[in-house]
Amino acid sequence: MKTKYNNPTGLDEYDGEDGGLGSARDMAILITYLWEQHPEAIRDTTMPTRVFRSEDGFVHKGENTNEYVTSTPGILASKTGYTDLAGGNLAILYNAGLDHPIAVVVLGSTREGRFKDVQKLVDATYRYEASGWYEYEVAGSTSPL
Repeated sequence: MKTKYNNPTGLDEYDGEDGGLGSARDMAILITYLWEQHPEAIRDTTMPTRVFRSEDGFVHKGENTNEYVTSTPGILASKTGYTDLAGGNLAILYNAGLDHPIAVVVLGSTREGRFKDVQKLVDATYRYEASGWYEYEVAGSTSPL
């Protein structure tokens, strides 16, 4: 992994420095690790809204910033991000019916475009699975024909 954090939030610094730097591969590894080892840490990221009650009884309503959280079939985890330097980022983990979760990560998109970019990759995965190629490639064959 070559990911680094310059501060605990990952947000851009006031002096114009980035708050961190990571690759799509590293983010895919991280979201998969969280789902496998600490699912309670990301369980609520698949919900459009969540109500939390603080210890003093105050009610907080959290809203998911992933616009596609309710329309992505089999979603297991979701993490959005945006800074001026990094652009729009989105990592999701979902079950595509391939007997294992699939991580999709988009980095450096736009604030609005990151959701459509991830959806295109999810749709491509479903088309790939439906084509029959996946089963042949896993089995070591060269063609489903």
